[in-house]
Amino acid sequence: MKTNTKIRNQCLNTRQVAKLISASIILLLLFVAGCNMPESKDRTKASQTISEEQIQDQMLPQNWMGVYLDIEPEQIINEINMIRTSSGLQALERDEQADLWAQVKAAELVFEFSHDRLDGGDMITAYAGLLPPTYGQGIARGHRDAILLVYEWLELPWQKENIYEESYSNIGCAVLENNNTLYFAVVYLEEPKS
Repeated sequence: MKTNTKIRNQCLNTRQVAKLISASIILLLLFVAGCNMPESKDRTKASQTISEEQIQDQMLPQNWMGVYLDIEPEQIINEINMIRTSSGLQALERDEQADLWAQVKAAELVFEFSHDRLDGGDMITAYAGLLPPTYGQGIARGHRDAILLVYEWLELPWQKENIYEESYSNIGCAVLENNNTLYFAVVYLEEPKS
């Protein structure tokens, strides 16, 4: 039993090292790309400092991971709400913080297809709002039809539970296109009681 635990820990460490190497390569590529930018002929513009807002914009995942799509998340949320209301459940309210959570998850799926965070932590650590009493997540990659994906999720018991969970009140969704592959993340949550 101790050997299995040791092997498992070594595998986790190997995965963590691989993630760190991938992140380092991305940062190096971003640095090299910045160094190879053509020199500005207008010296006044070249000497200006970069604002905090510009820095934050560059740190957004969508600015280096691909493109977040608008239509597919709307289709997914509408379809899930149609399924819920036709079963007598309340429609889920789209939540801006949950959308951001879903964007983080979709970007992480490019590196590892897992419900956990890249660091092995719980998925809720990507949520910036008040900690919800209950929450869930649906992920997928490579699908081309957002509505069909919802019905494929209904075939999976744990995803069906998410779609029909009575305690959920809010939903967030993101679809990221990276290298012609779509990465889907849907997050469900019960609104925290204040």
